Amino acid sequence: AAERIVWGKFLNAGQTCIAPDYVLIRKTKMNEFLDYAKESIRKLWGEDLDSVPPQYCNIVNENNVQRLKFLINDALGKGAKLEFGTPDKDSGTFLYPR
Repeated sequence: AAERIVWGKFLNAGQTCIAPDYVLIRKTKMNEFLDYAKESIRKLWGEDLDSVPPQYCNIVNENNVQRLKFLINDALGKGAKLEFGTPDKDSGTFLYPR
């Protein structure tokens, strides 16, 4: 399931009507699911995620990059946990997935 969800989200940079926006899962299965999801992402992109083509998932402009970084950091401040990715890497209009 994790592999299919990752595929659906990364297909066309998530810009499809079938891209999942969230996953409903039992808390007892969450860590196992996350491990499989991370493994699936690495299968798609390889271990060195800095090698993801820079044109993939570029945000339209710097204002929107800052808006997304704010939303991520706001969620983290309210107790969310970032399992995969970093909102802080200086990247122009690209949010790195590591």
